[in-house]
Amino acid sequence: MSYRIVSPRIMQIGDGAISELPHILRSLGYRTPMIVTDITIAGLGIATRISQLLDTYRISHEVFQEIPSEPTITAITAGVTRVLAGNNYLYPEPFDCIIALGGGSTIDTAKAIGRVAESGFRSLDTRYHTSSTDGLPIIAIPTAIGGSETSKYSFIKDNNAESQITCTDLGFSPVAVIVDSELNRSLPLRMIADSGLASLARAIESFVSRKATPYSDQQALTAIRLIIQNLRPAVLQKHNTTARQAVMLGANLAGTAFSITSGALLQSMSNTLQSFCRLPHHLANAMLLPAITAFSAPSAPDRYATCARTIGIALDNDSDQVAIAKLTDELKALYRALKIPGLSAYGVEQEHFQTHLEQMTEQVIASDLIHNHPCMPTQQEITRIYQQLWHQE
Repeated sequence: MSYRIVSPRIMQIGDGAISELPHILRSLGYRTPMIVTDITIAGLGIATRISQLLDTYRISHEVFQEIPSEPTITAITAGVTRVLAGNNYLYPEPFDCIIALGGGSTIDTAKAIGRVAESGFRSLDTRYHTSSTDGLPIIAIPTAIGGSETSKYSFIKDNNAESQITCTDLGFSPVAVIVDSELNRSLPLRMIADSGLASLARAIESFVSRKATPYSDQQALTAIRLIIQNLRPAVLQKHNTTARQAVMLGANLAGTAFSITSGALLQSMSNTLQSFCRLPHHLANAMLLPAITAFSAPSAPDRYATCARTIGIALDNDSDQVAIAKLTDELKALYRALKIPGLSAYGVEQEHFQTHLEQMTEQVIASDLIHNHPCMPTQQEITRIYQQLWHQE
């Protein structure tokens, strides 16, 4: 059996890596980038720092910072309109690449802007999977604990429905990635915790997926170890840059594994939960991990036990059942330490949640992703998992 690996041409990783951005642009032959970011990142001064760096090297660019907290077709259309209008800074030229600066949602939006702008469409209004390689080149720079920067996927909120559009082809894969923990020092600790756990969820799901490969296994297991061993100090010790860089590297590897395996039950339930309950995507992923681990472990005991042994909380001579128990205990302790909220604590209205619960579970059942899971859940089992999130502690 063979399997395909799609990865960026350049990955610059480590503290201070952002200083290499001008050299990366020039080595790839790009002259006029558009920086796509969100108002939060712009408000923290991160976008200004990137802009000043490009000014130093006299690289003509503009900043588009109208990205909302979650990717939408409206935001993509606005971005495409801006790209097609061209660059008016100093020497007018068409934009030849996009610098995606922000969290996973911003990077997903930037990917879609580049894909739609290059292909000539003004909106992204269909669910499609193509083999095209078209797309304005993306240089992805995650500011939180990332993963989206290495994948060929983009998850977009449908403006007119409680659902997401899943887009994937080579045109969504970034050509270059810069992972620099210095960029997340000013971010809220809540964002670091939630996005770190979201990457852990992707890593574990990739490892237990029916589509796992020997290559994705290595990426996923290393990601699991790096994230679990370093996420507490990365969040709780403000100046621990070593821990943050380790977690960002783990997230990067988790994204690589996810790009191969494409997710399973957790990703499907997360997409639906995010859409119906207006949750950030990383928080929806994080919330689901303990409940789905407990549900799924009996169907893939060797895989979940391997996760526990990889991070050093289970001994080689522990039975799979003992190793799994240690894994679930470790997740509970980690979630308590990082104060991950349940749906009630986050502020989701119970009536809204209960009213849409059946529709949510039906969407999950209809998803292709659940066929990648170690076991096929029933609608009742999915409902029970969702209900566990209400008072999760």
